[in-house]
Amino acid sequence: MKILLINNEKDGLETEWLRLLRDKLLEIEGIAVDIFPYNVLKDAPTYDKEYDSIVLGGRETPWKIEELPKEYKAEIALIKKSRLPILGICAGQELVGISYGAVLGRMQRGDEEVVEEGFVDLFTREDPIFKNLNDPCSVYMFHGDELKNVPEGFVKIAESKQCNICAIRQKDKPVYGIQFHPEKYTADFPDGKIIFKNFADIVLNNYNLLPKLRK
Repeated sequence: MKILLINNEKDGLETEWLRLLRDKLLEIEGIAVDIFPYNVLKDAPTYDKEYDSIVLGGRETPWKIEELPKEYKAEIALIKKSRLPILGICAGQELVGISYGAVLGRMQRGDEEVVEEGFVDLFTREDPIFKNLNDPCSVYMFHGDELKNVPEGFVKIAESKQCNICAIRQKDKPVYGIQFHPEKYTADFPDGKIIFKNFADIVLNNYNLLPKLRK
């Protein structure tokens, strides 16, 4: 299985978190990963013929929300046009959301801006990506922005005590957004590893579509 991993860090710089994400994906048997910066992406058909799925990485550098549609124009087009399974992680979920019309804003409690950080309880709804997990499960969060509404054509499938929309899935195809970082799993908090395996299974179940995409 070949994954296109999109580096969403500012100017396409490789970060320690991106390398960790790549390494954790590579731990799954049969996975190969190619990294492309968001600012050099091509049209969706180029990747649909070569890859089996797309993973949208996070971003450590703060961004200006109002500039995202222009800065990430190529990635937004790819998210909307690709027919491959997609997993958007943290900033990746946020890009999936705004691609389909969701509002993105700072996390606030009252008048105070907050950041959700550390391992938290994730309250899930039944979905293949959460197969074999307890409810709640434990995942690592690090974000100060959040989707304010579920984008059209999607359903919410998870929340935390601080964040109302922690995971979304498109209704008619396997496009996922998750606000947390599954790559930060540990021996004591292994649920992120299970989520990666579940996504790989979702991609494998999508193989019946791939010959049609590659004609």
